[in-house]
Amino acid sequence: MKDKRKLFSSLYTGKGFYITSAVCLSLIAIAIGVIYKASTNLISEIAYDTDTSISFATEQAKADKRDEADPRLTETTAEKETTVNQTTTTAPTTAKAQKETTAPVTTTKPTKTDYGNTSYILPCEDEILKDYSPTPSYDETMNDWRAHKAVDFICEKGTPVYAVGNGRVTKVYADSSYGYCIEIDFGDFTGRYCGMEQGTTVKFDAVIKRGDTVGKTGDLPCESSQEPHFHFEILKDGKNVDPIKEIR
Repeated sequence: MKDKRKLFSSLYTGKGFYITSAVCLSLIAIAIGVIYKASTNLISEIAYDTDTSISFATEQAKADKRDEADPRLTETTAEKETTVNQTTTTAPTTAKAQKETTAPVTTTKPTKTDYGNTSYILPCEDEILKDYSPTPSYDETMNDWRAHKAVDFICEKGTPVYAVGNGRVTKVYADSSYGYCIEIDFGDFTGRYCGMEQGTTVKFDAVIKRGDTVGKTGDLPCESSQEPHFHFEILKDGKNVDPIKEIR
């Protein structure tokens, strides 16, 4: 026990004191060095991570900026551009098609057939029973007032009537008011022969010449109260006109 006390006493006195102090300082220096190195490594790692994050963020921002500057880099943008181009291209075509569809249609009147007529004749005897009149007059048979759209020539039943010019038969039909009727196209106008005797007339589509016999007079129901006569009409562009003025 006494020896141990001497040992500790020698450490704190004389050369022992300096040796002990040197060892302690060395241990402290080593500890400080270890702590410093560890701190430096930690700071370096933190700085590296920070620099890496900043660098990555910078590069990502640049990439995003390039994407915005060049729309061709994304399929969505390319599809949008294609759609816009197609819309711009097809719009005028559609408008043009609509314009062509709604454009007014022009029509031309049918060409009249030239049968070589230079003059015309009367369809029968020239004694007139009743003239053409657009003004209504009293009709004894029908017991009403109506315009007379024909010229009535006095003739007995069964009297032959003639083609007033060269032409073609376009209609042959029976009418409840005007009896058996024939219509002939003479080129300048259409002649309507009314109250004809059935079975003695020309046939449909027959080509006739001026003076040919068209048929014989028959019954005219709507004018039966008058003396026997032949009812003759002329139409131009589908409207009745004065037959005498057209023939003469």
